[in-house]
Amino acid sequence: MRDASVELLQPFALGCDTKQIKIVQLCLTAIQKLLQHHIINQASAATTVNILSNLCDLNTEELKILQTVLLLVNTTSVVVHNTLANLFVITFRLCLSKDPTIVNTATAAVRQLITAVYDRVIEEDSQVYEIPSTASSLKTERPLLQETNLIKHSKDSLNVEALRPYAKDAYLLFQDLCYLANGDQSVWLIGLTEITRTLILELIETILIHYASIFYHHDELRYLLKERVSPLIIKLFSPGMKHVAKSEKLSTNNVQMGSGNLYDGAYFPLIARLLRLVCILVRLYFSLLITECEIFLSLLIKLLEQDKPIWQRSLAIECIHKILIQPNLLKLFCLSYDMQPHASKILKDLTNGISSFIQSFFNNNSISTSSNAAISVQASSTSTITEKKNSGNTKSDNTNSYNGGSNTNTVLFVYRSLCVPQYVTYQQGQAKCLYLENWEKVDCPLIPDSYGVVIAFACMLELVRNVQLIIEGNGMRGDVIPGSQLKTSIQIRPFDKVTLDERNEYIEIMNCTWPSILVTFTLLYDVCYDDTACEHILKVIQTYISLCGLLQMNIQRDAFVTCLCKIALPQHYNIHVLNKYNNNTANGSAEMNLLQKITSSLSPQSTSNDLDKQQVVIVGTPLPMVNVSTSQTSVMLTSKNIHCMRAILAVAHCHGSILGTSWHLILETLQHLVWIIGFRPSTGGILKHVGVTSDNTNSVNSPVIVTGATADLPILSAMLSRLFESSKYLDDVALHHLIDALIRLSIESMEVAVNVREPSLFAIVKILETGSANLNRIDVWWKPISSHLIEVCQHTNIRMRECGTEALTLLVRNALDHKYEKNLFENERLLHMIIQPLQELSLIQHFDVRQKQLECTLSLLRNNGHTLQTGWPLVLNIIGSISREHTENLIRLAYQCLQLVVTDYLPTIPVQYLGILIKVVAKFGFQEQDLNMALSAIGLLWNMTDYLFRMKEQEQQLKNV
Repeated sequence: MRDASVELLQPFALGCDTKQIKIVQLCLTAIQKLLQHHIINQASAATTVNILSNLCDLNTEELKILQTVLLLVNTTSVVVHNTLANLFVITFRLCLSKDPTIVNTATAAVRQLITAVYDRVIEEDSQVYEIPSTASSLKTERPLLQETNLIKHSKDSLNVEALRPYAKDAYLLFQDLCYLANGDQSVWLIGLTEITRTLILELIETILIHYASIFYHHDELRYLLKERVSPLIIKLFSPGMKHVAKSEKLSTNNVQMGSGNLYDGAYFPLIARLLRLVCILVRLYFSLLITECEIFLSLLIKLLEQDKPIWQRSLAIECIHKILIQPNLLKLFCLSYDMQPHASKILKDLTNGISSFIQSFFNNNSISTSSNAAISVQASSTSTITEKKNSGNTKSDNTNSYNGGSNTNTVLFVYRSLCVPQYVTYQQGQAKCLYLENWEKVDCPLIPDSYGVVIAFACMLELVRNVQLIIEGNGMRGDVIPGSQLKTSIQIRPFDKVTLDERNEYIEIMNCTWPSILVTFTLLYDVCYDDTACEHILKVIQTYISLCGLLQMNIQRDAFVTCLCKIALPQHYNIHVLNKYNNNTANGSAEMNLLQKITSSLSPQSTSNDLDKQQVVIVGTPLPMVNVSTSQTSVMLTSKNIHCMRAILAVAHCHGSILGTSWHLILETLQHLVWIIGFRPSTGGILKHVGVTSDNTNSVNSPVIVTGATADLPILSAMLSRLFESSKYLDDVALHHLIDALIRLSIESMEVAVNVREPSLFAIVKILETGSANLNRIDVWWKPISSHLIEVCQHTNIRMRECGTEALTLLVRNALDHKYEKNLFENERLLHMIIQPLQELSLIQHFDVRQKQLECTLSLLRNNGHTLQTGWPLVLNIIGSISREHTENLIRLAYQCLQLVVTDYLPTIPVQYLGILIKVVAKFGFQEQDLNMALSAIGLLWNMTDYLFRMKEQEQQLKNV
């Protein structure tokens, strides 16, 4: 029957020619039955298409025609070449019907025809390339780096006639779509005189996004991509094309365009579709179109500029967001452009463009503050957005046009009298475009100014995430650690297996991105109102500190540390600390310029009222500093400052191995925060809070803590302690950096302590904790720490002196009690090294220091007297250094030590040291302050004489034996 299908169709063709509606309906139904039973061949298919074309000219039974069209393509594969072209022409003509139902149905039919044509090509290719035959398996995005070997082709090597049948149809169809979109005459779709450009662009987009594998397998289609699609997009974006009329119908014989100025409402559908095409080409075809993508990306960056209409800027930032969710593209941008000598710095310009987009919103002086927007964020159920006039257009910040189901009651950023709602919830690795994907919109929507800022914020977060994935390869090290749940310090991944070229690539990526990342997120944190957004920003800063440290980019690392410390300190307080830091840094000039840029990113008035909106949790006093005079008698810490403090602790805990010289700024910032909060050292060196709550204000000088914040104080104290306890996981070089920073901080505190009664003891307390945590490698740090603590013990400030003496004596006790691999009894060098600083305290004339020294000596004798051996001369010299000029209490304490030595440890003292002991005992026998003590010392001498006499007798007996 299939061979006789032409004769079977003949009566139905005649019936359709009658133009009688009922007869035409019956004939079309019969033809559809034939198609459903596959009773058709190429000749009868051509006849059927001619029947449909004639009926289309008569505007009769359009829906029946469309049904038949779909059956022709979906039930059989015999419709090819010119017959297929005629079928497309019929469907395109029906897309221009005046009946909306017909238009919608015809548009859907065209899409199904496109799908059928290209699915055939995939099936055809599967038999040649040995790839999966299912369409779904080939519609996925292909790895860009694996396709570079397919790019090598030239125009001369193209041979369209050599294409297989289905591939040739696909090529001719795609070529004509490009011609039509460009306003040229079609070659294959003969008879098509009018078509809507937006529909053509949508069809091209459908083909490109779902059938990327076809373009990678066929040089001819790749040629169209390079020589037709790319120039088409560039042409339509050019200024000369901005006179597109409201009516987007194109005549292929003589393209009639409107004249005059651009009407945004008519231009929006075209630009939206062009940007979607740009996004697809960059994401899926970058390796085929490296030069063209450079133009596309430059165009996107240009659209972000402030002189562009807000709807164009918003569409562009949405497009960039879709691009940035692919990590491999960032690396390709850097390799293809930024690292090439004569190419554009696309990655750098892209990052700068997004940053400028955000900054222009907050820094633009045209922001209207006259709106009576009552920004009571916690109480208000809706957010009032002020209006901003730009580029001659007035945009109202509301979400009536499209809210995408987002919760606009959540406020992300607050700036003066302007608030930015959370139009879209950020989801890692996903881009939700409310306007770029809005197919139904014909007129330009009212897009609020602040919408683009939210998307730009998500773009920057994706940029950082992808940079990290490129360099580290997997998840983020050192995430923000909630509460006190600090784990052991995370060690840096060894970079031994990274090649020099890869390292250079990573450094170039960092150099392209870090300045804009730093400035942008510093600005955003200042105006950020949402806790989740604040966590994202702090996580970004921590990530870049880690990456810069990993790549040994020390200046950049220090800049991010400075940024984190800046936002952790109270407003107008941090300038003194940061300026002092930059003046004492070798690279201070470069960092100062960067910090000035950060500081100027917000105008002075921008944060003047922000304290009213943020929750002040602590009111304390500023820490006294050297050569810094301030009129501030109290400073306020907000909840954001406390969040930053936790972030600093997380950075120091997780990335201590790569902080290097940044330790000093981190520790200094923590010292200031600890002082403001009211942490003071207690027994054993632990910091405890000494302030009062807001319900109890009896103490004038103590910090005032909001009642709700008191629960955080023990957590912060525990985090501080665990930070220095975790120093045991640092390598020796990193530990030296930490200790050096603590000693520098302590020296600064000593300078301040000369003129103040109550100095900061933070550094000394943390030196004690750090030393106690690293007793297993005491050789690495003992000498610098003990030497510094001896200097502290000589200070004129009694509080400083007492703390230093307690730290040194505790370290000596802990060191002697520690279990070493080699027994302390057998390690003479180590034993002398530990006790030597204790003996050096004898040179200090302060009685309080000598008392701590003797108390430590007494404890040492009680706990470790049996292991002293060669350390006895040092201990005996400590006891014997007490003279008649000292107080009675010191003499009694020293004599107590001496009594313990003679009564308990005399048999364990080597004979060669007994002469020293006799001299010390005799010295106490000559003292005149306490007669009983002198007599008792003489008694000790008699005991020693008796001991020596017995020892001599034992020796003689041994000789006689």
